Amino acid sequence: MPSSRIPEPPPTDNPIVFLRELSRRQEFEFLHEFAGAYETGDVDRAASCAIAALDTPMERKLVGSLVSSVNNLAYTKQYYSSSVTALLCKAADKGHHTFAYNAANQLMTQAKTPEDYKKAEHYYKLAMALSEQPTIQAAAHVNYCPIIRDGLISGKPDWPAAVEIYEAAARMGLVKGMFNAGNVCDWLASRGDRTYGARAAYWFQYALEHRAAGKPRLDMETLAELDDVFQSCRVGLSACHIDSKFDEADLEEGIRWAKEAAQLGSDDARYNLGIGYTERLARLAVQPQRSPGANWRSVLAALDWSFEGTVETIVRMLPLAEGERLPVRLDKLTVRLADNSTIPLYITHDPCLPCDSAELLQAILANLIKSGNPRGFLLLPRKALFVQLADTAHTPIYAYREGEFGMQSLGMTSSPDEVLRDLQDEIEFEDPRRGASTCMISIAVNALDEGYVVADHTTYAQRWAGVGGPFRMPFVSENKLMDLGILLRR
Repeated sequence: MPSSRIPEPPPTDNPIVFLRELSRRQEFEFLHEFAGAYETGDVDRAASCAIAALDTPMERKLVGSLVSSVNNLAYTKQYYSSSVTALLCKAADKGHHTFAYNAANQLMTQAKTPEDYKKAEHYYKLAMALSEQPTIQAAAHVNYCPIIRDGLISGKPDWPAAVEIYEAAARMGLVKGMFNAGNVCDWLASRGDRTYGARAAYWFQYALEHRAAGKPRLDMETLAELDDVFQSCRVGLSACHIDSKFDEADLEEGIRWAKEAAQLGSDDARYNLGIGYTERLARLAVQPQRSPGANWRSVLAALDWSFEGTVETIVRMLPLAEGERLPVRLDKLTVRLADNSTIPLYITHDPCLPCDSAELLQAILANLIKSGNPRGFLLLPRKALFVQLADTAHTPIYAYREGEFGMQSLGMTSSPDEVLRDLQDEIEFEDPRRGASTCMISIAVNALDEGYVVADHTTYAQRWAGVGGPFRMPFVSENKLMDLGILLRR
């Protein structure tokens, strides 16, 4: 016959304790003490009161408001003590799961050991299940992810698992989730997995299109506060395309995103743009022309310089000693600036200016100034030289504007406006004995000048010839430079 004895309850770490009810007077005194602590800004005392309230039968909504008030006071004071963290953890354990996110964040900030991170993980998982609070739920995914991504508990970073967590937040509509999903995918793509390259590009573009479409998002920040995140998405997307990290990568799409981000002030985007233009020049398939100006125009147009009209060949007669005059042939191009005005760009038929003919160069400049170029002009030799400046190779270009002229650097991302704006009388060149990597601008110009299609006959590391001082000249055909009487560097 079965026993009618009531069995003992199983043991538990959190036994249910039945407390006596508070009297109205006791409740009033308790709330009065809490209000005094709150009004004086005593965060720890207010936290202690709220912790005590969690063990009373006070109305749940009222207890939740006490915890919330302490959390807001701590935020205002920027004072998150151990008492505040203990309060948030206890509230979450008592079923107030809306506080689990803040509890986890405080534990994460203070964590140093795997055990510490396990405690933070517990509360993040409570918040990640909080479907009735999607903003907190999505944010918890992103803040929890470093524990998995960096292996803070296991000791083994797990980037693929981190991607899954970030993507979950991204699908909820969290922009930071979209960026982080793309960013970690980008890391994986850099290891050689092109499928992750496609996922990186997808999430970077998804975030940008999400904003453009004005779709709702779960981020706690305003759109203005998320500007840096969107900028990082532009930069990341440009790199995915320019570096060809996935099968459908499009160089021109990468250049477009890099230009947009660079115009908004990103130095990383300018770097990507330089790589993109280098790739574009290396693929240049235009036919070489007899006119030096036409060849230069092809190369500069690939750097998105704007031109109008055709190439015009002119002759300037320069005075020499004893009444003699020297004819100098120049090709004239018309460059359009950002404000829609124009200036001339002159290309000399002399191959080696400025190195071997300094006096001739000065005479040409003086002649062009007298010829009436009030807004200024630019001048390049037929053959493109380069010089190593810091870690980048630049092509020297001469410029004149508002009474000043001098040498300037033409880099992969230089616009004509930048060349004129940054005009300086001289450049301090690095020691010419240091190693150099040639500039794709000069490689492309000289390949066309020597009669070759750039895409068929050049590499990024063309051999180069020393042509005086720190100046170098890359070449495609050794015979072409020997015809010019230039000594080759082996």
